[in-house]
Amino acid sequence: MRPYLAVIKDSFREALSSRVLWILLVLATVLLLVIVPVGLHEQAGTSIQPRDLIDAAGLIGKLKTQQAAQRPSPGKQVWSLLSDDLQSRMKTREEPGGGWPGQTVFQLSRELDAMLAERELYDASAWDGVELTPEAEQLLEKGAERLDDQELKRLNRHLVQAAFPNEIAASSQTQTSLTYLGMQALGPFSVPREAWINSALMTFISFFAGTIGVFAAILVTASIIPQTFDAGAIDLLLSKPISRALLYVAKFLGGCAFIAINALYLVGGLWLIVGLRFGTWSTKLLWCVPLLMFLFAIYYSVSALAGVVWKNAIVSVVISVLFWAICFTVGTAKTMIEFIAINPARLIKLVPAGEALLAVDEGGDTYAWESKSRTWKSILAPAGSENRPPRILAPSPPVGPLYDAENKRLFALPPQYQQFGLGQAPRLIVAQEADSWKRADGISAPGGTAALLMEPRGTLLAVSPAGVFRLKGNPTDTAKQVKVLGFDLPLGPAGGSFAPAGDAMRFRVPLAAAIDARSGDVAVYDGEKLSILTPDTKGKYSASAERQFKEPVGGVLALGGSGVVLGLADGRLRIYRRSGSNSKVELELVGEHRPEGKNGARSVEAGSDGRFFAVLFHHRKLWLYDAQRKTLVEPDISRQGDFSAAVLAGPDRLLAADRVKRVSEYTVPGFDLVSRREPAGALVERIYRYGVKPIYTVFPKPGELDNVVNYLLTDEESVATGPDADDPRAARMRLDVWGPVWSSLAFMAVMVGLGALYTQRKDF
Repeated sequence: MRPYLAVIKDSFREALSSRVLWILLVLATVLLLVIVPVGLHEQAGTSIQPRDLIDAAGLIGKLKTQQAAQRPSPGKQVWSLLSDDLQSRMKTREEPGGGWPGQTVFQLSRELDAMLAERELYDASAWDGVELTPEAEQLLEKGAERLDDQELKRLNRHLVQAAFPNEIAASSQTQTSLTYLGMQALGPFSVPREAWINSALMTFISFFAGTIGVFAAILVTASIIPQTFDAGAIDLLLSKPISRALLYVAKFLGGCAFIAINALYLVGGLWLIVGLRFGTWSTKLLWCVPLLMFLFAIYYSVSALAGVVWKNAIVSVVISVLFWAICFTVGTAKTMIEFIAINPARLIKLVPAGEALLAVDEGGDTYAWESKSRTWKSILAPAGSENRPPRILAPSPPVGPLYDAENKRLFALPPQYQQFGLGQAPRLIVAQEADSWKRADGISAPGGTAALLMEPRGTLLAVSPAGVFRLKGNPTDTAKQVKVLGFDLPLGPAGGSFAPAGDAMRFRVPLAAAIDARSGDVAVYDGEKLSILTPDTKGKYSASAERQFKEPVGGVLALGGSGVVLGLADGRLRIYRRSGSNSKVELELVGEHRPEGKNGARSVEAGSDGRFFAVLFHHRKLWLYDAQRKTLVEPDISRQGDFSAAVLAGPDRLLAADRVKRVSEYTVPGFDLVSRREPAGALVERIYRYGVKPIYTVFPKPGELDNVVNYLLTDEESVATGPDADDPRAARMRLDVWGPVWSSLAFMAVMVGLGALYTQRKDF
């Protein structure tokens, strides 16, 4: 054993004496010094982003109306500070149907954001009668003229959102900006500080260390094996009583010494900088050192085999690059097929509708199951959508469809495919079962509607950042309007509408809401507060219980019986029990679980009797909470890790979607398979399932070791892919964390084994 250890030690000495090593260490030092001035600045929420305009059309309408009136008003103040160009744009509609182009909405949000720095915005007479937040009242008591710039922006943000609560979402408590040398470089964004740090570390490790660093190491180590087996050099080694195969392995391990020194220096320095600058001493970051060594060893196993066969450093580098290109091609083909064809078609919501079963896929399309043809039939699609190109970006989380059992109809909102640009409140979609779910466009829903709920008496509710609204009248009976002097005036009966269903409320976005199918109580969670809203005898909703949270965390929830299950984005499941009278409800925390680490829940569904709750996590693991036994159970069913949707159909049935569009029905709590609804599958799906996926599974995947880095830094097995990253219901890409490790390890073992076998049998 000593001769082989001596070979490895010699490799360390060669690495330490190498000028190339010291050059790379100097470059790494320069890179670390460049990173040192990077900082994060946290501040109170003081910006207005395009996504904060939850009803841009309503806001523009109020601004135009108030500026034309004689008395002072917030709208008049805001209008006077807008640019002439934007005022001109807003005086004339530029799109049919009452919408506004994205350019106008974006410019409005930008000018409102800049307006927050104006000391002339506040006027006591203009805001007379507007209910302000306690924080705004405290800032006004200090006097607007004595506030610093940050306090002034915070005050104006509160003033604007208080004046237009239905049109502008409440601001986040804190925002984070990226700074360099003390100057703001990016932001502010409503992104947690920890997320900023993890994202920056992920980028640094993947690009600078995992790509540039590894390929630099391949270039400078490509000559080690060819030089070892050159005539003259190999003769001295083979004169010793040692195994040729083990000699090759020892030289291979010795070559890894180069990347070990560089990786330890680079990652160790990064660890010190992050700890000293941000106070985050992440021991998991140090695990990236052996991970980078492993990544290098995969490529080096190819380089070493080529080196012993052709004894040429250039050939070793070229073959290593070809190996990378092949791996990149296979991985990219698999990723693109998933991104374009597989993931958008994956079912993410199941809706039992009487005898029918409806589903929504990741692309925002809605389907009804056809038993005779065993296919999913598209419904609720607008006219002409059959010829649209494939959707690349996932829409915002679906709102609906919601089944109205009493009237046998559906309610839904159209999918939103961009953060801004629609410029109007979403219009309700209504479909009758008797009409084969034919789509009919209805009235406008409240701006920013996040949930549609059905009361026990069969009345539709809409929950938005401005509170709870109840449907009045016919949902498809829109009011007729006539344009007079540039203004839209109602003509004839008002038609259907949404009216406030309780006290004025303010919720932050994103928010989640659920209703108890028996009592009609509504639970709302906005990241900072869990509220139970109880209707009185007149159907007016008011808060009967509230729970405040110190640190804002997004979440999803379900309400049933006496239980409330809250699934947080950081992986925690909080179980509450409701008790008390209708006017005063107590929320008792009866349990907190973290069954899947930091993998957050995407949906929580309650059974009709409130005993069982189905919890689906973003990495497609399914759990069931039994409120009667107060136990959390992982169902003993196949396809765990591939479930994309789940719902409790009745008190003892579970419907779960897997394999893109297959839906299985199980008994609860026994989890016996009852039936399956499985379509034949599209051609692309079959090619992916039986061709691309098997090849990808057995192929080495060094390029996807980034998944392991992400897992080490965040403990999550999924990553956000769309603009609604802070919404727990939004689409996230599931990461295969350990698959690339095992397949790459097996590949590396085979390559090193082939090199050792060749060395053993070759006559040098």
